Amino acid sequence: GVATFLSCTKALPYWWRQFSLADQRDYAYAPWAMIFGLVAFLLTLLTWTPQSKVFLDKACIHQSNPYLKRKGIESIGAFLTYSDYLYVLWDPGYIKRLWCIFELA
Repeated sequence: GVATFLSCTKALPYWWRQFSLADQRDYAYAPWAMIFGLVAFLLTLLTWTPQSKVFLDKACIHQSNPYLKRKGIESIGAFLTYSDYLYVLWDPGYIKRLWCIFELA
């Protein structure tokens, strides 16, 4: 988008780099699109507010404090009641956690 246009009009400088291609020519290399993309990604990540809430059991249920873990597991039913979808990121350890079996049931 913008970075490509500004690079093509030479508003942003190029950095020259020799590539080891068969013709051994110098090619213009400008990382502006990557920099602009990274900035846009970070701004979106920091300022975006989702339209729906997401519950990640690994992140939302405390993993080491037994009391907080129990309270989190007891709250899964209420969360699932108001959920329209359930997506599972499966790994072999998934079925070893009792609350994961409860989520699937």
